[in-house]
Amino acid sequence: MGSSERVVKTAAVQNLIWVSLLKFGGSIQFPVLLIFTGLEKDMFMMKWKIGFFIYCGLVLYLSSLSPKEIPDAAFSIPDEALHFIEYALMGVLGWGAFGHGSSGFPWAIFAFCCCFGIVDECFQDWLNRSRTADVWDAAADAVGAFSGLLLSMVFWKR
Repeated sequence: MGSSERVVKTAAVQNLIWVSLLKFGGSIQFPVLLIFTGLEKDMFMMKWKIGFFIYCGLVLYLSSLSPKEIPDAAFSIPDEALHFIEYALMGVLGWGAFGHGSSGFPWAIFAFCCCFGIVDECFQDWLNRSRTADVWDAAADAVGAFSGLLLSMVFWKR
């Protein structure tokens, strides 16, 4: 058994001991919380990442719909406003999934959202379902992603 395997098994045994002490004693709750905080945070971050990528798939799905398949209520809102809201939400989800621990503006997440918006517009044009690519939609995507990331940075306490 290598040293890394020994460390993992030791950590697992320690966690098991702390959990059993928690069940029977109840006075050792604080060390258990310290041990599992890292795991809980990783699971929390994984949920944000899964949500982010599911949302990206949802955006592509909505882009693949023909105008006949889109509810009429969506047409009462200007197209650029819908793109702004859609990508602002993507920026918030991107910040929740990948923005922690960064000291400055998350330019990589912003670049991903912008590139995703451009690919989304090209995807609409490629499908040729009475929808065309529009540069202003891509610009609204970028502004929305920037706004979502900026708002997340300002108001999200980590």
